[in-house]
Amino acid sequence: MSGKYYRALSVMHQHVQENIDDLERSPQPDWAQIGELKRLKLSIKDRMKSILKEGREVEPQRSFARDVRRQGQSASLSSDA
Repeated sequence: MSGKYYRALSVMHQHVQENIDDLERSPQPDWAQIGELKRLKLSIKDRMKSILKEGREVEPQRSFARDVRRQGQSASLSSDA
């Protein structure tokens, strides 16, 4: 279950970032809305991190990279919010 939830959060994170990028490129950006979207993006990222943490605690012998490869996704964890 957490794998599907993590992927869904990852897609949400990407869509929120795309929305932020679109708003920032507009002639008159709505900075309040951009701020809200950035807080949402950070919240999503925190949930993603907690899923990874819980996964390591439950099954310490399995690496995240191996799980990601098995699911056919690329492992890309960046430090940017």
